[in-house]
Amino acid sequence: MENIPILEVKSLSKKFKDFQAVNNLSFTVNTGDVYGFLGPNGAGKSTTIRMILSLIYPSNGDVFLFGNSIKTHRASIMKKVGAIVERPDFYGSLSAKKNLEILSKMQMEEVSKNRISETLEWVGLLDRADSKVKTFSQGMKQRLGIAQALIHNPELIILDEPTNGLDPHGMKDIREMIISLNKDYNKTIFLSSHILSEVEILANRMIIINKGEKLVEGNVNEILLSGKQNLTVEVVDVNSALSIINGSEYQQNFKSIEKNKIFLSLQRNKVPELNKFLVQNNVDILSITPTRTLEEFFLSLT
Repeated sequence: MENIPILEVKSLSKKFKDFQAVNNLSFTVNTGDVYGFLGPNGAGKSTTIRMILSLIYPSNGDVFLFGNSIKTHRASIMKKVGAIVERPDFYGSLSAKKNLEILSKMQMEEVSKNRISETLEWVGLLDRADSKVKTFSQGMKQRLGIAQALIHNPELIILDEPTNGLDPHGMKDIREMIISLNKDYNKTIFLSSHILSEVEILANRMIIINKGEKLVEGNVNEILLSGKQNLTVEVVDVNSALSIINGSEYQQNFKSIEKNKIFLSLQRNKVPELNKFLVQNNVDILSITPTRTLEEFFLSLT
């Protein structure tokens, strides 16, 4: 598929008095991407998103959406963009359907009842369309927030930490919804998160930023293969396994042991070779689990 840019961030910077929140940031999101925007809390992700949405003005640089500058074509651009920035807020005493009616009017583009029902069906809330929002779980409110972002059928959907504060079931629901929006409805998704595993599951391309600056950008699998990750190897006989590791090339990857677990640091694409080596040396393996955190991945990059 031809890579057609839908969002281009060019040399974007934002300074609040003496604090440089975003520093000369550039990246490109192509049509059809699920693009992961990754960084720890405080990295400058939300500030960047607010500049993309023209909620705050950059100190330097520009944002181009659909080939046009946000500075000169904001009104026409925003009609094709849907977004959730942090936790969505609703009128708790009103129904989900009524909230969407009011919110669409506030955006000066009233939509039909059929469109509202269709959008609620997309996010799995059609059966609760007439329920008051104050009876919703946090996961349901997040889904209603995504419905709000979808109500005008945008081409680009920007989601800022959409699974933040959700339990595992709620996180799974949101992930499945994002996949469906991209695959079934051909939506381009810009997904901001501080959770590496979430981006790994959902995104095909990503950027990692820290302290407002780009660390790396590109294909998700290629980026994740580029650095070492921590492994927990659980075995039946830890002493025997450790003796075999210490007499091999994997000795340099050894970090520590705890009970029947051996901790190593290894390139991701070397994990199958390690597993094969241990099996060939009669090590009874219970599990091999990657345990790399986002912070550890940053360290491997820098």
